Amino acid sequence: MQNDNHQQEVRTGVCLWFTPARGYGFLVYSDGPTDGLTIFAHRDNIVADTGHQVIKAGEAVSFIIGSDFKGRPSALKITKLQAAPVAAPTVVSAEGTAQ
Repeated sequence: MQNDNHQQEVRTGVCLWFTPARGYGFLVYSDGPTDGLTIFAHRDNIVADTGHQVIKAGEAVSFIIGSDFKGRPSALKITKLQAAPVAAPTVVSAEGTAQ
């Protein structure tokens, strides 16, 4: 896959859908002026620690914008984003003190 050097900005988005059997799907931008637009995602462009180059619908990802072998816009260096840690809720007792 080719890469456009002028578009190296890391973007964030969410997997709209991905079909593991076919190895492709689409991401939805979730940042900037392109918020809500879609971009093609291929399994060869998923960065994975394991051999499983799969993303699931709803997973948050980061990527850079490049082009595929036909020159069409494509997400490159797709990386799953870790979910933000959720703080434990503060429990308030009947006396009004935090526990």
